[in-house]
Amino acid sequence: MKKNFIYFLFLLALISCKDSSFDRIIPEDDDEFPAPAPPPTPLPYPLDSAFQLKSITSAEAERIRLNQNFTSSDFIPTGWFAEEGSDLVVNLKRLSGDYYPVLIIGTYNRTANPDADVKTYTLTPGNNSIKVEKSGLVYIRYNGELDKNESIVKFVSGVKPAPFYRAGKTSKEDWKGMLNSYTSSPDAVLFGGKMIIVVSRRTALDNIAEDQELLLKTANNIWEWEEDFAGLDNSSALHTRNLHNHLMTESNNPEYYMAAFHYGTFYNASFAAHMLVKPKDINSWGPWHEIGHHHQQASYLWTDLMEVTVNLYSLYVQEKLGREPELKARGTWPSVVSYLALPTPSKNFDGIEDPFVKLAMFRQLWLAFGSDFYTQLHKETREKKLANGATDLQKKEFFMLRACEISGSNLTNFFQKWGMTGVSTVYPKITALGLPIPTSDLTKLQD
Repeated sequence: MKKNFIYFLFLLALISCKDSSFDRIIPEDDDEFPAPAPPPTPLPYPLDSAFQLKSITSAEAERIRLNQNFTSSDFIPTGWFAEEGSDLVVNLKRLSGDYYPVLIIGTYNRTANPDADVKTYTLTPGNNSIKVEKSGLVYIRYNGELDKNESIVKFVSGVKPAPFYRAGKTSKEDWKGMLNSYTSSPDAVLFGGKMIIVVSRRTALDNIAEDQELLLKTANNIWEWEEDFAGLDNSSALHTRNLHNHLMTESNNPEYYMAAFHYGTFYNASFAAHMLVKPKDINSWGPWHEIGHHHQQASYLWTDLMEVTVNLYSLYVQEKLGREPELKARGTWPSVVSYLALPTPSKNFDGIEDPFVKLAMFRQLWLAFGSDFYTQLHKETREKKLANGATDLQKKEFFMLRACEISGSNLTNFFQKWGMTGVSTVYPKITALGLPIPTSDLTKLQD
């Protein structure tokens, strides 16, 4: 009798729990939503088995709205792991709307073969029986018009618990316990705010002494500061912040030290995984830079600028932290002076090999007109973005004209001194704006 009473209390605690981070609940059982058989032994560190979710705009729709190159992480972690060959049963109860959630098994960019990293399964009302094709952490994606669809996804059987750290909820003791107890999953997840961090259990255990709360807070600060720089101030529907999360994952891909791609950024398991577990290391140029790729806009990203303008976001985070500006710290300015001293006919901006020397042109506009220059550029780009397939000339023209309009200055001399090539047709359009020429030489500006 005593044993049954204890079990009743445990079941009652599960039914009453609610997690506001996901707006998820465990509903009352009914015929349409059968309850799973109770586990033989309660989990020592309980995980939610049911998630009440509303639809959210797709990653591709957000990418287009924001004029960005990469799709963001339009999914949530669940804390569960599915093993290859196992039989998974997931129940879907649709509350409103016509769109169905998608189950994702596997973590994007986790291996050297991105096409095989994940398997997706569209859920339908009732019980869904899934033969797991590939082992991996389990996520849920629910795309559709924002908040117009609502469903409850419930894991009935077939999943195993993974170490799952939730900011503000998981204690250090419980995190250590999960890492040592939930050994079916080779990976662990940390989640808070907008950031999903996936590392191997080994990496997490080796760094258990680090401050996980500070880690997630720091990662979120980086994301939020870069969104501030990008003018995502919620002043209109067009300028609302990205609706999705950002996945940062340890990767077994040996070709990259760290990189950005669709659905997140990834960090080499042997050489860069420490940046995902140590607060002081995540707060460094590399993660700032890779996260920056998820804010970079396409309309003024002409050839060979991918690794240049992305550093504007890093510079902004660096400034927010009160650190020495990167071009000064790297000793780049003497090389900039040498380049600018060349005869104008022999200059070719596109031919500059050092990305930090190229960055100096964009930095000088910042020094002349403030960081708000780029905040406004991001907003105007979302409002007037170029169509897909724009040429390099069109992208250069877009940037040069927007730069003049935002600064209120005729920047012809500035761009000519920097050796902008193939843009002779742009200069008459700048002249037609009727703006004054700056009274000082902007190419002399340095940190």
